[in-house]
Amino acid sequence: MWEVELRSTHSARVCDTTVMPLEVASDVAAYGLFQVAFASLDTRLSRCLVKLCGCQNAALAFSAFRRKPFAHRLQLIRKAIKPVVSNAVFSEEVRELQSGLDLADIVRKWRNERIHAEVRFTGEGQPVIVDEAGRPLHFDVDECDRKRREAIRAAIAIEAAAPHLIAYEMDLQELMDE
Repeated sequence: MWEVELRSTHSARVCDTTVMPLEVASDVAAYGLFQVAFASLDTRLSRCLVKLCGCQNAALAFSAFRRKPFAHRLQLIRKAIKPVVSNAVFSEEVRELQSGLDLADIVRKWRNERIHAEVRFTGEGQPVIVDEAGRPLHFDVDECDRKRREAIRAAIAIEAAAPHLIAYEMDLQELMDE
């Protein structure tokens, strides 16, 4: 349990301070931690694209990539590594990167189902979170923790492989124009 301190102000002075208990269900907290891990994966994915493109203005390129949908950025990296997929020198790095991209896509789909979910209520008034087809979605602690770990593994795999692939000259300018 966390405590939240609320302060109400009147003019320039503090009038009173109230401390209220804030209870957060463990499954909701686990999903929140997953979202933090996914945000890190999202950032690392964009950084990887910036590195692979060798952009002169990294901040501008990062901003441009961040506006593209996550799935599109995954496709851009897959397209970018095609020239080196058959190169034996980079086979381990490419395999690791592809594995990280595959895992990132699985995590993305799981997240999207939940981020675009709808809350409905049973006849007893209990809330149920459902997907677009009306099927119940689960937010249990174990599943959220598993997906959080998958997001972290994907982020590490993607970020670790990029420097090795940068050594191989790739023309990615057309990817930035898409």
